[in-house]
Amino acid sequence: MMTKPLMILTSLAVLVACGGQKTAVHPQAMRPSLEDFVWSGDSGIGGGKETGEPANCRDHIKGSLCLVDGIGDGDQTQCQDGGMAYASPFEALYDAYPPAVQKMFCSLKVIYIMREFGGTAFGGLLEDANGNITGAQMGIRKSLLDENLDLHTWASWKEQLSFGGVKDSYTLRSDLPHAETSTAKKNVNDFLYFVVAHEFGHMFDFSNHLNRLENCSEASDPDAEPECEMAAGSWGSLSWKTSLSPHQENDFLNRSGLCFYFCDGNTLAKSVIPALYADLYDRTSFLSAYAATDAWQEFADSLAYYLMHKYFGNSYVLDTKQGQQYDVMAKAGSTEFARHYQYIEDFLTRSDIVYP
Repeated sequence: MMTKPLMILTSLAVLVACGGQKTAVHPQAMRPSLEDFVWSGDSGIGGGKETGEPANCRDHIKGSLCLVDGIGDGDQTQCQDGGMAYASPFEALYDAYPPAVQKMFCSLKVIYIMREFGGTAFGGLLEDANGNITGAQMGIRKSLLDENLDLHTWASWKEQLSFGGVKDSYTLRSDLPHAETSTAKKNVNDFLYFVVAHEFGHMFDFSNHLNRLENCSEASDPDAEPECEMAAGSWGSLSWKTSLSPHQENDFLNRSGLCFYFCDGNTLAKSVIPALYADLYDRTSFLSAYAATDAWQEFADSLAYYLMHKYFGNSYVLDTKQGQQYDVMAKAGSTEFARHYQYIEDFLTRSDIVYP
C-alpha cells in the first residue's frame, strides 16, 4: 500500500496531500527544497517488481505499468489487469529519446495509468524511510492515452488557460492562442513525447540539483515562500536573479499574471496577448509562457523543447490568433537560447548524471 505522498509534480498542477485530499497549489510553492518533490514509502506496487536497475530500460517499461482507479490510500492504488496493454506508446517514446533520457525509464518504479485523475500527468521522486531517494514514479490519465490526445490540442488548451480558456475540458477557443504542431514521426504521440520529457526534466533537475539556491531570506509573511538567489553556474542563474524574479531582461509586463492551472477566475484580458507574446518571444530567452513562471518549470519545458528540436523533428508555432505567429523551434535553435541549449546539451552528455 502506498503511503501518503508529500507532493506530486505534475504537468498540470502540483498536488499536495492534505488530510487525505489532494489540493492544488501554485508551482512556486515547490521551490525551496527537494523534500517537496518526493513520496515517502514504497511505490504502491506489490511484490515481484524490480528492486535494482534493469539491464534493459525498454524491457523495464512493461513491468512498471500499473492500471489503477486513482492515486490514494487503499485499494484505489492496487494494480489491476490491463496495464501492459499501454506499453506500446511508452516503448515508442523510449525509441525516440536519446540514450541519456532513455535511461530514466530504468528509474521509474511505476507508471500509473489512472482512470480517475483531475490533471494530465505527474512525476515525482521516491524515498525510503531513511530519506534516501530510491527511484521515481509517474502517472498519466488513462483517457488521454485511449483518446490519443495530440500536442496541438493539449498545448493550445494549456496556453489559453491564463486568458480565460475552458478549464474543465480540452475545448479550444478560436480567439485565444493556439500551438500549431506537426511531426513526421507518426508512430510516436507528440503530446506524450512532450509531457513525459517535461516530467523527466523535473526528475533530472532534482536528482542533480540543477536549480541550486543560496542566500535565502525569510519572508515577513509566514505563508509566503522565502526568496533565494540562484547559485552561480546553476540552470536558474541563466534567466533568473532569484527564485522569485527573473533577470531584468527576462521580465515583461503581465508575466506574473500567467496563472495557467491556478487562475481562480483571475485571468488576463485577451487584449494583453499581442504585447505579452511580443515581449516573451522577441525580448526574453524563454521558450514558452510556462517557462517564464519559474526556473523549475523553465528547465522542464526547455528540456522538452530541446528534445523536440534536436531529436523529434517537429514544428511548433505559437499563433496568438491576433495576427502574430512565433516559431518556437526556430527560437530553440537561436542565439537568444544558445546558452540554455548548450547547458542542456552539456548536461545530457555528462558521464556523472545522477538518476533517482
